[in-house]
Amino acid sequence: YSSGMLARLAFSLATQFRPDVLLVDELLSVGDEHFQKKSYFRMLKLIDKGSLVIVVSHNLAFVESICTRAVLLTGGLVEADGNAGQIVPAYRKRYA
Repeated sequence: YSSGMLARLAFSLATQFRPDVLLVDELLSVGDEHFQKKSYFRMLKLIDKGSLVIVVSHNLAFVESICTRAVLLTGGLVEADGNAGQIVPAYRKRYA
């Protein structure tokens, strides 16, 4: 299987039933646009139903759109922790 196909299969299995916690690591960096949109809306549905979705991503637009809280790590240490609307601009300022 390609990395995109493996990501689709893993995401489908992990979200088939409502998990208490879902850890997603750069999921939307693989797969086609249709899969990315479908995954995005499935994560929103899980959040609405009470699941905790933890996203690891460098896609700042995605982080801003789906996350209520963000943590900025530098060298494995927490540099900033708070509202995604505040942390994303801090990331951009630091790494732009």
